[in-house]
Amino acid sequence: MSFNALRAPSNNANPYSDKMVKADIENKSKVIKDIKAKKAEGMANIYSALKRAFEIATGAKAESGVSVWKNENANIFSDTFYLLTDSIPNTGALTDTDKIIKQIDEWNSGLNIRIHTIGFGFIDEETHKYLMKIAKHNSGRFNIYDYDKD
Repeated sequence: MSFNALRAPSNNANPYSDKMVKADIENKSKVIKDIKAKKAEGMANIYSALKRAFEIATGAKAESGVSVWKNENANIFSDTFYLLTDSIPNTGALTDTDKIIKQIDEWNSGLNIRIHTIGFGFIDEETHKYLMKIAKHNSGRFNIYDYDKD
């Protein structure tokens, strides 16, 4: 089993690795340590983070404005994503929440990648509803991670 983790601050989607990595104790521990070291920044580039996650998972690149993967024969290396954010999308190429969900639906059509969402720190009601909607659309679950209680 393999995995990757992406953070979506500001204008960059920062993966833990440029490829899927072995889901062993060492890699999982590194990601958990990294997550615990972060605090909510208030900036969320969800579109770019999920776009990059689909690229890493499929081994294909999405072209700008295109809703299908360039490599139609791409292998799927992941069946689950975890989206960790502290707010609704508010920076990056696309911030409209409904358009992002539509884009995720198009990207995920036929791939059936499960997307779990995690509200990071204190999140408002709008963010809560949005993350629940992403999870529901993609057979995932929504959770809240309160780093102040960890």
